[in-house]
Amino acid sequence: MRKNIRVFALAAAGLLLAPGCAKDRQADFSALTGAEKIAWSINNPREELTVAASPVRQTLQILGSAGTVLGFGISAAQDAAYAKAISDALGEYSPGTVFEQRLADALAAHLGEGARRVAPVGTAAGYNNPQEAKKARWEGLARSGHSQVLDLDLSCGVFGPEGTLVTRIAGELRALPGGKLLWRDTVTVHSGPVLASRRLSDPTNRLTPNIAAPRLTIKENAIGQWTTDGGDHLRESFERNVRRTVEGVMTALELEETADGYLTLGWNAMCRKRHAEANDLLRQGQQMAPDRADILNVMAVNLGHAKNVEEAMGMVREALARDANHAEAHFNLAWWLSEKEGEEAEARTHYEAALAAGAPDHPRLEKRLRD
Repeated sequence: MRKNIRVFALAAAGLLLAPGCAKDRQADFSALTGAEKIAWSINNPREELTVAASPVRQTLQILGSAGTVLGFGISAAQDAAYAKAISDALGEYSPGTVFEQRLADALAAHLGEGARRVAPVGTAAGYNNPQEAKKARWEGLARSGHSQVLDLDLSCGVFGPEGTLVTRIAGELRALPGGKLLWRDTVTVHSGPVLASRRLSDPTNRLTPNIAAPRLTIKENAIGQWTTDGGDHLRESFERNVRRTVEGVMTALELEETADGYLTLGWNAMCRKRHAEANDLLRQGQQMAPDRADILNVMAVNLGHAKNVEEAMGMVREALARDANHAEAHFNLAWWLSEKEGEEAEARTHYEAALAAGAPDHPRLEKRLRD
């Protein structure tokens, strides 16, 4: 019998995926791989993808409470339709289950011999408040011999008018029995290219009114990109996102160092506008994989957002020296060149190269090149 995988349509987005926290690079993670008894948990609230693509609610918030209520209803109906299309495309595939298993396997392979999986944080039923429930859990784990507890929360979905696929792990490491916070981080991976033209924004945040770029419809193919091939592209992209998200967490916890782990952490730092930290993390990834043009491209975009455009252009040229057909690098160089007087011809050459390598049309850049 076909498994009924329900895709959850979250009209009031922002309730699931909170913005990330800055990584504490000073934490001591040595106990995680030693002989101490460490508790770890994974909280996976649903098997299905959250779908919150409709921009109507966010746009109509501009009109006040009446617009918010109207937009909520419209977005709920639209997202339910998008959710069904994605559910039909995924068939038996359960994203939440896959995500949880990949993370559990990685932790089991790298944590020390004293590590044990425990139940995640439960409800506050029977306690005066959630903090009291957490304290009771910490004390219970300590009584059973655990010195630390690592709690990880999973979330994933398709968000925003571009249909961005998002995977996210939020985690905390605490000392027992008192619950002293030793580390906290949120590691996120988005689908899609890393472009200098894009604002550093979170597609999961739909509680803030969209004043800068209001719209009432999703972009063409925002959902179709995930459904037209029977879900193959969605499954492959999701698996890739999960791998990078897990590697980011493993690198953050110093359980395993990989180029993709540092790339993920560097991209997250860039999105939080912590550009110096992002540069350090990305450089570590680039040193582990010096031939990877994609890491150099993200380094260039980070420099561009930090207003170091000349250095960014040099970095993206390095990326193109490693991969002459890297669409994102060609686009980013075209974008920065288009801002400079007298560089329109070279900008147009790189934009055409980006298109030839598979990049979509970009009306804003085309307007710059015409003007």
